[in-house]
Amino acid sequence: MENRYGELKLLTGTSHPELAKRVAAKLMVELVQVDISTFANGEIRAAIEENVRDCDLFFLQSLHSQLPVSMFEEVEFLTDCAKDSAGRISGILPWLGYCKQDRKTKPRESRSLKVVARRLSNCGLHRVMLFDLHNKATADFFDVPNDHVYLMRLLIEEFQSRRLKDVVIGGPDFSSGKRVDAISRITGIEEDCLIKKIHDPVSKELDLNKSKVYGDIAGRDIWFFDDMIQSFGTLLQAGRIAKKAGAKKLVAAAVHPNFTPAYKGKPSALQLIEDSDFDEVIVVDTIPHEDRADWPKKITLIDPSAYIANCIKYLHEGKQLSPLFLSY
Repeated sequence: MENRYGELKLLTGTSHPELAKRVAAKLMVELVQVDISTFANGEIRAAIEENVRDCDLFFLQSLHSQLPVSMFEEVEFLTDCAKDSAGRISGILPWLGYCKQDRKTKPRESRSLKVVARRLSNCGLHRVMLFDLHNKATADFFDVPNDHVYLMRLLIEEFQSRRLKDVVIGGPDFSSGKRVDAISRITGIEEDCLIKKIHDPVSKELDLNKSKVYGDIAGRDIWFFDDMIQSFGTLLQAGRIAKKAGAKKLVAAAVHPNFTPAYKGKPSALQLIEDSDFDEVIVVDTIPHEDRADWPKKITLIDPSAYIANCIKYLHEGKQLSPLFLSY
């Protein structure tokens, strides 16, 4: 694989090495050898251990929240190592941390995602590839060329492979309307639904009697599609409302498994998934988790390595990425 930027090489930090290894295998390349260590005072040292001069270097790094500072610093430091010699450096970011902090909700509040995008734009990356942003407009926060592609495609393919009948495409809230319409159009499934959640104004608890389902779901299976799962609260409530309205099997299909741990007396996302009305929860392997052996058996994990490798290959060979885009 050669082009005007040179030989394709793949680099990764410590954020998701297993995914990087699988992507490298799909591309039939070896990962660039790096040395990342920590000094006694906590500072990070980063070095690239092989020649990357005049190469087309792709930096695969999931900027997840388990170690957010070091993940960003690894990108900045290793890019600094390579920028004086590599022909081009592209950041491939399966998960972009802080993606929900994209706006001010009150005075003197940081738009943290814009700060992150500015850092990544100024560290020496020539372009970035982003996957299933919570708000696609935030791609404009970057000052370098960027591509926004969708791993949602893998969830749609999983849905289509099961050849389901009498199924409804669902959105857990009204903000999911465009996504539901797009997936209905792609899959050819005309039946869809949206959930309207009503909460008691005093207790703030979900009011099942006043909450509504827009769509005919009685006696049918529902597949709820979403861009990410964090606390699982939105899907949990949508599932309760759907069950009360007569839905049969419930499946949640979301791209990013950004599961939150137990916090301030609230149960973890994994515990809520285990105790929920959902029969299956399908997610894409964009964020590493050390506790996967303890995950509920109802969670299905999809490997995105072949798709990400194809995205990298398209960029390297100068092909149009539009066949990889979704629009909603």
